[in-house]
Amino acid sequence: MQKLEQSLLIPVKILESTPTQVVKMLGEVFDIFSAEETISTIVTGSTARGELSFYEDKNGLALRSDIELYVVCEKPTKLRKKVAEQLNKLEMKYSSIWPEFHIDIAYMTLRRFMARYIRF
Repeated sequence: MQKLEQSLLIPVKILESTPTQVVKMLGEVFDIFSAEETISTIVTGSTARGELSFYEDKNGLALRSDIELYVVCEKPTKLRKKVAEQLNKLEMKYSSIWPEFHIDIAYMTLRRFMARYIRF
């Protein structure tokens, strides 16, 4: 869990309260973006805030939130094309279990990320 926490920039407290199946899925996302082209993969939105929407019933876990990510890299278009098939397979795998599941990704360069989100 430490590798996942550092790489996806999710506080441990949030991972501890996140269902095991979702942590596993986040690990699979991290594996896709562990390429040397990736500078950072940042989870945002409800997942990062610990407000993931889900419920459990007799059929198991039902995830109702999408997963929102910023992927910071040197060549966003190249990386998007490189991982598209893997992400599509992963999204199909989990949307068959969780029909409302979706991965929303914004790819950007470090310069753009810093200009847009980091204020000094």
